[in-house]
Amino acid sequence: MSATREQTEGHRALLEIESRFNAKSHGVVIAIQGVQIHALAMFAEIFNQFPYPVVINAAILKLADWFRASNNVIKFHIYKVFKQADQHLIKVINVEESMRRILPVLNSNDSVSRSLALRVLGCMSVIIANKVDVQHAVLQRLEEATDRTEAEAAIWAADRFCAQSVQFSPTVFPTIEAKLRDSQTDVNIKLRLVQLFRHMHYNIAVARQAKGVCVSLLESPGADQQLVMVALRTLSLLLSQALLDRKEQLDRLFTFACDDSRKAVCLSALDDLSLLAKNDLSIDASHIYRLLSLLNRETTSITLMERRYTCAKTLLCSYRQLVRFMMRETWRSESQGDFVRAMDICEERLNKALESGHYLLAIACARFLMIILELAQEQNHQDTKQSFQFIRSYNNLKVSSEAVSDLQVIASRLSKRIEQSHLSQLVREASSGKLNLRQARHIFKLQAHLVLLLDGEVCTNSFRNNFERMTSNPDDVAVQLFAPYLLEIFSGCHDTANWFPEIALTALESSTDRPKLYVSIVQLLLRTPGIPLNKRHELSKKIFTQLEQFGAWDHEKHIYTNNGWFLYIIASEAGCNGWHEIMHHVYGSLGRTVTSGASKCWLTAVSLLGLAETSQENKQQSYLDSLTYLQAFQSLTGSRRFQKWYIQLRMEMISTTQRMNKILSSIQQIDQESSLSSNMKKCVKNLQQCGLRFRELASRYDFIAQSFLGMDDTTLMDLEAYKICALVCEHAIHTFMKNDNNNSGSFFCVDAALIPLINIANEKMHIDTISSSNLQDICLEFLQTVIGWGESDRHDNPNNYSLCAQDVQSFTTRMLEQPLSLPKYFFGRQKPVNVQLTVDPSLSDKQPIILQEGQDLSINFEGFVNLSGKEVTIEKAAIVCSITEERTKHFSDKLGNEKNLSDPHPNAETNLLLPPTTYYGNIVNSYFTCNGLLHIPRHMFDNSLTAGIPGSHREAWFNVYVKLIDSNYRVWATGPYISGKIAW
Repeated sequence: MSATREQTEGHRALLEIESRFNAKSHGVVIAIQGVQIHALAMFAEIFNQFPYPVVINAAILKLADWFRASNNVIKFHIYKVFKQADQHLIKVINVEESMRRILPVLNSNDSVSRSLALRVLGCMSVIIANKVDVQHAVLQRLEEATDRTEAEAAIWAADRFCAQSVQFSPTVFPTIEAKLRDSQTDVNIKLRLVQLFRHMHYNIAVARQAKGVCVSLLESPGADQQLVMVALRTLSLLLSQALLDRKEQLDRLFTFACDDSRKAVCLSALDDLSLLAKNDLSIDASHIYRLLSLLNRETTSITLMERRYTCAKTLLCSYRQLVRFMMRETWRSESQGDFVRAMDICEERLNKALESGHYLLAIACARFLMIILELAQEQNHQDTKQSFQFIRSYNNLKVSSEAVSDLQVIASRLSKRIEQSHLSQLVREASSGKLNLRQARHIFKLQAHLVLLLDGEVCTNSFRNNFERMTSNPDDVAVQLFAPYLLEIFSGCHDTANWFPEIALTALESSTDRPKLYVSIVQLLLRTPGIPLNKRHELSKKIFTQLEQFGAWDHEKHIYTNNGWFLYIIASEAGCNGWHEIMHHVYGSLGRTVTSGASKCWLTAVSLLGLAETSQENKQQSYLDSLTYLQAFQSLTGSRRFQKWYIQLRMEMISTTQRMNKILSSIQQIDQESSLSSNMKKCVKNLQQCGLRFRELASRYDFIAQSFLGMDDTTLMDLEAYKICALVCEHAIHTFMKNDNNNSGSFFCVDAALIPLINIANEKMHIDTISSSNLQDICLEFLQTVIGWGESDRHDNPNNYSLCAQDVQSFTTRMLEQPLSLPKYFFGRQKPVNVQLTVDPSLSDKQPIILQEGQDLSINFEGFVNLSGKEVTIEKAAIVCSITEERTKHFSDKLGNEKNLSDPHPNAETNLLLPPTTYYGNIVNSYFTCNGLLHIPRHMFDNSLTAGIPGSHREAWFNVYVKLIDSNYRVWATGPYISGKIAW
């Protein structure tokens, strides 16, 4: 439905609500109010369904009219509508008219009417905060109000105005100060008045005055406990924004947290300390030592102790380099005695908390210990396999060996005690309901992190012991707790491929009557690292034997007859870890048992994908058959577009790699003396085309990573890895051709995503940690080889062509041998994202927008975003506009799966006349709007091509593409794409 039609529907809905509201009475007054209240309740749906300015404006004007003329009951429900429509109010066009219809109510003799009017004005503060007459009216009611309801409404409105207006804070400050210093003012009113100071950070002079009032309240004898807590929180919020006297506030909070005898005040001070101390440069070593000293104090309050450790953990996380510097000093000196003592006391409290059942305190203590241990060992355990980013060394901040040694002893002792004494106890209490299952999982997770900080032998022993506990415990709660723990520590175990498969297969034989335990064991088996590819086939056969017993295999029909859903989970896990034989077998069997057409298409498609990955013959045909079934599934359900793209890109990666290897084999057969022959030139040209295909393939991997809103991090990392592989192949091709004497002067642009990896390869970093089973490490090792091609001794080698070609072929062989790991997102249900966009003036393929010389085109973009229940917060819409000589290029495959490029690339086939320009609009309640300006430079008005032809113009295409930006600043290229002709 077009935006114009939706606006018409919105006005029609408003007229229907108005007719209901103005319906004449047929009985008592209560019945009239009931109909009117029901009509008012419909406004929330109107605002969400038709979030357009013209509709919102008309609705607000009607509400303002009704507010002025109705009784207090109706006024109250109109206020509720304003409060629900808070973020829609920025779309109101007739602000003055709306304000004039509400302000007269403030002159009413009824204090309830005045209170409701103040609250409505507070809701409207986002659009009227700088109106002087409104500010004066709110200030007048704040000074003169005697009724508590009206006074609280005036304070609430003033608070909203202070948050929106820079000018209102200095105006209202004297009134607030006078009421706070007046002993006759009720304490509840003071509590609300003090909170207004948190907004007064725009003016440094007012901020200092507000700070002085708050400090005087804190220092006044016999101050109310609640008032002290509110004043402390207000000071923290004010100074965190005003950047004023923050060190003084930190010292004040430490004083209250350490010395105040009131538990509630101490808790509040610790919360404020966590709030203020995040990324605050005024924190120094003295504050850390003071906090450690506070931790070493005894207290009978479990809640206060837990809050202390929570605050300490927050500070240590925020100031990692400072704490590491402190730990680098002499560890056992007197000045650092609090550090060592805090660790010992925390360990003792953690064990006592676990024994006595105070699990929140145990979690807080464990988190504190974990952050200390991580800080001590993160320099020695940098994980270089998690990303391609360049890792720098911070040797000057390295923790002293004494600290590392002491902390390792503490970690080993603590993990051993938790392992022996507490894990089984946690399972028993979770089974009996005494312990919340979520808290138990948290403790298990912390124990896993603790074990991973120790050596591999500790991980291996812990894995063996707890796997035995999980399989021997008859309760499924043990599976829910131990299975994630074992999966977490699996990566730290030694030589699991040599001993765990046999243990797992033995455990599977006795677990067929416990599906949850069975699935967990299979998950561990399929995730076992280090199993060689040549042993997977043999192990898969043993797993098939176990699955036949678990699923009650029917040998005549070749189908499973039991535990179908659990078998589906196992097959999905197999696909995620590259066990494609199992995935093909199980999905194929399940596909023969289902009756739904959509389910059959999905299961058959994924089964054929597993066949394509395992078979050596007819791979491309199996891929195409899989895509055909996915196309049928999409036709039936309208989903699963990501899977088609993923398989299509896999096919293109294989075909392009095979083509490159074939060309390189031809080059090896050509003698060095005949390098200038026509055959060599033809091979070089074909190789150059392969490089272009690899670059385009990398851009498509990058594009698919942006095209599906809410994609998880693991899937994004997988797509990034394959993108890097394509870029590495392109880089190798260009380097190979550059070594040719005839191409030594050629130039090519390295993609920005490859630069961090090239930096690591240039510095010969982490060469000892390169793994033959990690795709990222394989790329790094090959890049180091490619860099070595430029060495003088190899460059003068007459067999240089053959050696380089062999290196490339060796790399591609290893790359394609890596099993395709299907991300979990592949098996998930992708909910569609619908973005509606209207452009004014509208764009047309047939009727171009004609511009005169020197004329700019003003464009209004307006749209609506429907996320279909996705758990993603979208904040902005980015509208990318470009002018091209032809329509923008799009990606498409043989099955009609099309996507438009979001940013026309200068090297694309399309002739880009003007570089892309991006306009941003905030998304408020799923609605966004922004204005753009199209400027055609004067040199483009040189119509030499159309000279002498009367009435002729130069035509081009104006392209608009929408991207969405989420709360984590990730950009998602969701579309839609709109294009139309312009002429000048």
